[in-house]
Amino acid sequence: MVNHRSSPTASPVTEFVVQPLRWRDLLTTFLPLTLVVTAPLGYGLWRTYYGYTNFGPAAAAAWGRTWFYLAALLLIGLLLYALRRLIRAHRWVKVYPQGLKVARPGRQELVIPWKEIHGLNTSTTRQSFLLWKSRPKHSLTLDTTQYGRVHLDHRIRQIEDLIEIVKEQVYPLLFPELKSRFHQGRPITFGRIQLSRQGLMIDQTELPWSYIKGLTARDGQLIIKLSSQKDRRIPVQDIQNIDLFIRLIKEEV
Repeated sequence: MVNHRSSPTASPVTEFVVQPLRWRDLLTTFLPLTLVVTAPLGYGLWRTYYGYTNFGPAAAAAWGRTWFYLAALLLIGLLLYALRRLIRAHRWVKVYPQGLKVARPGRQELVIPWKEIHGLNTSTTRQSFLLWKSRPKHSLTLDTTQYGRVHLDHRIRQIEDLIEIVKEQVYPLLFPELKSRFHQGRPITFGRIQLSRQGLMIDQTELPWSYIKGLTARDGQLIIKLSSQKDRRIPVQDIQNIDLFIRLIKEEV
């Protein structure tokens, strides 16, 4: 991945796939499904043969027709499922020492060096109903120089591990530049929030440091505790590089 215009020649460090397709799946998944499809087909052939040999062509055509229709519907379902599995198996993210390679069936394959990632947005959603809560769903959005925004969602298995890997590689490259800009007195934009020496700017609302008592990230929200008004809450997914945002405030403010 030395040249972002060409495919990497080194072997990937690790790989994250939406749903791998392995040889064992042929035995554990596709063979049983094939038997489900062939069962009504075989029964329909037997009914056709029995009707023809005992009652003639009219009975043969009538007795097997329903089972042939059922087998055809099951076959269509099997083919659609196989296509879905193929698409999911070819949707992956490979991690290389110099960056990422992202495959999306039907779309351009992306090769993204770490140095071309200049922003990360992460989010975690969780649905609930009464006492039931779903598993948390994580997503990652990369702001890249060449491809713009690249979104990776919870369908990628173990995406939370991928998020940590990307942070470990990208944040050390971004933080020195952000720190230098802050020392120069230049405002820094983190999504909906703009950070400066004077305070924070949130959706065109200025909050001087004297108004801010503290910041806490909890339950997918950035909570800004204010001294003279109600706390402000901003979804973490709306804040770019939130870890660097909090780190910069702790170290420099």
